[in-house]
Amino acid sequence: MKKLWKYLAAATVLVLTVAAVAGCSQWDTPYESLDETGYTVSVRFDANGGVFAGTQDVFVVDVFSPANYTADAAGKVKIPLLAPDDAIRKENAFGVSNTGHFLAGWYTERTLRVNDAGEPLDAFGELTSVSGREQGYTYSGKWDFATDRLTVDATGAATSADNTLTLYAAWVPYFNFEFYAPTADGSFEQVGTKQLIEIDAPVWDEKTGKLKMNDFPTREDMTFDAAYLDEAMTVPAPAVIGGEVDYEHGIVSESGTIKIYTTWLDGTWFRIQTAKQLADNARPGGHYILEADLDFTDAMWSTTFSTGEFSGSIVGNGHTIRNVTVLQGDNTKINGGLFGLLGATAKLENVTFENITYKIVAGCRLQGANYGLLAGTVQEGATFEGVTVGGLIEFGKGAFRPQDYNIGLVSGAGTAAGVDHAGISCTVEDPDNNTATVEVDTATGRVTVTFAS
Repeated sequence: MKKLWKYLAAATVLVLTVAAVAGCSQWDTPYESLDETGYTVSVRFDANGGVFAGTQDVFVVDVFSPANYTADAAGKVKIPLLAPDDAIRKENAFGVSNTGHFLAGWYTERTLRVNDAGEPLDAFGELTSVSGREQGYTYSGKWDFATDRLTVDATGAATSADNTLTLYAAWVPYFNFEFYAPTADGSFEQVGTKQLIEIDAPVWDEKTGKLKMNDFPTREDMTFDAAYLDEAMTVPAPAVIGGEVDYEHGIVSESGTIKIYTTWLDGTWFRIQTAKQLADNARPGGHYILEADLDFTDAMWSTTFSTGEFSGSIVGNGHTIRNVTVLQGDNTKINGGLFGLLGATAKLENVTFENITYKIVAGCRLQGANYGLLAGTVQEGATFEGVTVGGLIEFGKGAFRPQDYNIGLVSGAGTAAGVDHAGISCTVEDPDNNTATVEVDTATGRVTVTFAS
């Protein structure tokens, strides 16, 4: 029979931690040699359905010699204990686990769990005849390793083969979290489940501007909005959600299922605090809530915005996006501006664009090109509320005579009703080279460029 013995010097107390391997009795220890050396007090840790070190073949017993302690006037010594996984044990520490459960603590007593009528209850306090689960335990004498002490006779009258103390691991099954979301008809559909001790609600990451879902489920093309603990959605869920555990008795004091009711926003949303966050999270259909002014002096405006179609939204909350420079240097792009094209579902709200520079150093060789400081094209349906745009459209030396090209202060094609554009102007980089002259119709915002022959 193969055996494994490990020894540990813990502070000033010699503690022998015993691990029995396969083929050995659970408490098969060298009792005679331990008794001969004075180690007559044994403390046994009962995994109680769990396992030590990830295997069924490891058991933990600590043995002590009362002679290593100072006795009190009554001839008693008080011995501090270490939890099996205490870091003081170092390489001799034994982690304890039980699949689908978490450890409520170590207890000196356990009894089978029953109701007032003596009927067996499972770990969730439900009748085993109804739930179909095994009978659970209820516990008492929760051991506090920081303050509790094992009191024994200093004479060492006991033997190590006797069970001086057994500490039982109390296991609480993971709670079953069910997530629900409202449907179009007002009912709820289940959108996910999770089995854990407790779960963390989603939070916005201030560094990235993205939503960290933590333990909540994700939904395609949707962004989490809020969570509630009741179907009427009147009790907001806390940041950390968990069930009630009675740690005095090591049991769950309520049903093992926790229902969470959630609301969602269509699309992918971001909360933006820096220019870099907006650039890093540029999406054609992204939705952005500004929580600070954004200065692009040292950041690049994304080409996803400047030459592509934007169909999302920017909720400015009164903030300003400033000091953006967009260079039109690709003569294959037919739309260009701060946004290439604002789609029919695009929405800009309560935001100011300040000191925006759109510099055209290459026109477009394709017919139907549209350029504007805010957008090349604004499709019908795009909405603007409380939007102000100010800056400069500048024609560089590389701009050449186009085949058919539309330029507007706000947009080259389409209209952006409600946008305040009084602060936009146009200029030619070098008016003395006679390459072009610019005229602006202040009533319509149309820009006419006349190129030298």
